Amino acid sequence: MTLEMDRWFKCRWEKSDSNRYYQVMVQKNLFLKWEVVKSWGKKNTSFGQVRIEPCETIEQAKSVVASIAKKRRQRGYAKVI
Repeated sequence: MTLEMDRWFKCRWEKSDSNRYYQVMVQKNLFLKWEVVKSWGKKNTSFGQVRIEPCETIEQAKSVVASIAKKRRQRGYAKVI
């Protein structure tokens, strides 16, 4: 998987058999530092969790997203966005 990004970026995976989702967004915070915002939960509910992982560079953020994408594929999630 190649990721071409030098700006904000979003990916979403869904698992059809269990109605679950996993989403990541690469963005800059108020201090202009890159971060990966990960959220997951059950579709069509207000329940879920969010975790923010700070990154020093956009390359590090790309690496984090690539490893997440690999793990989502291994666990049976399909990429939606």
